Amino acid sequence: MIILLLLAILCAVLWYRTRQFTKAGKLINVEDLQKDVRVLDEEMQKEINEHLQGAVQIPTVSHNDPKETDWSQFAKFQHYLEQTYPEVFKTMSLEKVEGYSLLFKWTGKSRNRKPIAFLSHQDVVPVNVEAEWTYPPFSATMADHYIWGRGTFDMKCHLISVMEACERLIREGFQPEEDIYLLFGCNEEVGDQPAGLGADRLSAILEERGIRLDCVIDEGGAITDGSMIGIAPRVCAVGVSEKGFASFDISATQTGGHSSKPPVHTSLGQVCAAAVKLENNWMKPKLIAPVERMLEIVAPYMNNYALRMLMANKWLFKPILPLIFSKVKALKPFVQTTTALTMASGSPQDNVLPQQAHIVMNSRVLPTETVGETLEHVRKVTEGTGVEVKGFKFTEPCPVSPHNTASFGKIRELVEKYYPGTVVIPYVQLGASDSRNYYNICDNIYRIMPFYFPAFVTDLAHCTDERIPDDVLQKGVQLFMDFIREYQGE
Repeated sequence: MIILLLLAILCAVLWYRTRQFTKAGKLINVEDLQKDVRVLDEEMQKEINEHLQGAVQIPTVSHNDPKETDWSQFAKFQHYLEQTYPEVFKTMSLEKVEGYSLLFKWTGKSRNRKPIAFLSHQDVVPVNVEAEWTYPPFSATMADHYIWGRGTFDMKCHLISVMEACERLIREGFQPEEDIYLLFGCNEEVGDQPAGLGADRLSAILEERGIRLDCVIDEGGAITDGSMIGIAPRVCAVGVSEKGFASFDISATQTGGHSSKPPVHTSLGQVCAAAVKLENNWMKPKLIAPVERMLEIVAPYMNNYALRMLMANKWLFKPILPLIFSKVKALKPFVQTTTALTMASGSPQDNVLPQQAHIVMNSRVLPTETVGETLEHVRKVTEGTGVEVKGFKFTEPCPVSPHNTASFGKIRELVEKYYPGTVVIPYVQLGASDSRNYYNICDNIYRIMPFYFPAFVTDLAHCTDERIPDDVLQKGVQLFMDFIREYQGE
């Protein structure tokens, strides 16, 4: 009887805390959710679109082998920027670093504030099968209310919007209080290879000059529909960190021979056995601080009552939250270092035993963990399969920038101004960006693309038929302009 009474009391406490937790969430005005989150000034939007189209039509494709990169297209792109944004080029100093990365400096009126920086990268990924595109990938065709083309989303829309904001402010006669840097690398899509050519070199130059930045704004989360994470309001995810990147070659070697006389396990069978073990044994889930904060903010709006109850009663459920969230597809990458088998090779012919077989595994490493710990995990899981494991390409996870700074607060304020009814959350970015190179000179690094994109558009980066809506950029330009005008620093 006593046990039943205690259970009843516990259930009542859980119910009451969940109810209060939900009520404590910011009440979103239904009218805000119905407000247009797209264009404000159609004439301005038309001009921005035309400028983006011109940028996309220049195929600044980077390749893993830099000898395959057509660097003349980068020179053409830079000339296009100069023709399109003459006031920026007249007003700001420009250094062409290693020929193709761009370092703009807009000198401010005050020497008492630390500079701020806006990052972008000029390069885009290659097109796999051009015939599969609805419109040619570098045509920048405007059709069906979209601008189609490689680089529209990743990330020439962002670069062009930064340039638009600065050009328009200069035409207004505005001069910032602090120095402002525009830092545009040329090899982000190939992981800063070769070294010393892109963002890594731009960052090193500023460090050599003793410059420490107040904040950095780079590509990242957009404003999109909250339904993708199970909430009714729109959501804007601002990246405060990035997962690390690690690729591992897993190989096995045998003598080979004729397929009519196979061993119990060929070298290909060995690596396949290792692959199965790896897919079934990920690293343990963890609830790290920025992800916990992200969930605290969105949980009051969650349609899923069970998840709301868990977050409302962390005092009881916190030890099991990482395991539970690892079972939710949308949340799994935020609580675990991932395992993705991406490449495989074996025999060159169907009746020949493979002498050597390989698989490649790519992991995105959770902050608080390391590439070394991931390698140790892979080796431990594959013990007994006869494979050899080597890491061959990696970057460590980024530090976590605080979300209680003036710069994060200004981002949140402006997002709520231009996109009413939007929940702004810190999050850990799953993919890599140039911003990871700037922690040597800045603590406050934030990743945001301040445009409204339907959820499916955010999945089109690097894909066939990459495109963006033709009425979303103008608000982002306005937001960048307001940030530059209004930001007062720490």
